[in-house]
Amino acid sequence: MAYSEKVVDHFNNPRNMGSFKKEEDGVGTGIVGAPECGDVMKLQIKVENDTIVDAKFKTFGCGSAIASSSLATEWLKGKTVEEAGKIKNTDIVQELNLPPVKIHCSVLAEDAIKAALADYQKEPTRSNDRKERTMDATTNTDAQAPVITLSDAALKEVKRLINVQGIEEGGLRLGVKGGGCSGLSYTINFDDKIGQYDQVYEFDGVKVIVDAKSAIYLQGTQLDFQKDLMGGNFKFVNPNANKTCGCGESFSA
Repeated sequence: MAYSEKVVDHFNNPRNMGSFKKEEDGVGTGIVGAPECGDVMKLQIKVENDTIVDAKFKTFGCGSAIASSSLATEWLKGKTVEEAGKIKNTDIVQELNLPPVKIHCSVLAEDAIKAALADYQKEPTRSNDRKERTMDATTNTDAQAPVITLSDAALKEVKRLINVQGIEEGGLRLGVKGGGCSGLSYTINFDDKIGQYDQVYEFDGVKVIVDAKSAIYLQGTQLDFQKDLMGGNFKFVNPNANKTCGCGESFSA
């Protein structure tokens, strides 16, 4: 299957790659896709006086998915919130000359735009709560802040498990996979292999490994550990989760 020249251009020279901090005023974040199908898109807008002054994206997927999100950020800048809501996947298909088998990439981009707009529009009602949770998750305010952090209780429990199981190499791998009653599920296990695109953080001697796709869903998350009558359970405190099931192992974003 041959890509059009515009798709190749956006793939080789993607526009507006990167991200804003979710707690910034005027920022709306949309995360769409599913890890099991291979395409995950994070699209963010920054709004001032009802006009989108900047847009950024991070996409893991095929060339059409990257091109669709790159084009979307170009089109978003300078538009009002209302105008941005009128961008359709069919416009993206026509502009990039996407083949029928890749139309779903344009749908993903439209969904990401809608999700980012919806997130921005509800931002005033949750800004204080979001900032509080972000500060709880990490005290590092640099752009290179860890995707995920460990609470003191979680760190203590992970160290205990490492000692009990005699783990000498690797670290704690945290991730997200498709499935569960809410659509996505958390994964947690020890792994002695680190992939090329894995992100690795170290907390008091404990390595935490997050793969690139999961990082989109886990940005700003804190891993906690809560004791109960059965011994205790790890809990993901995830500011990106729109819905979490009762078991705490499944969520939607």
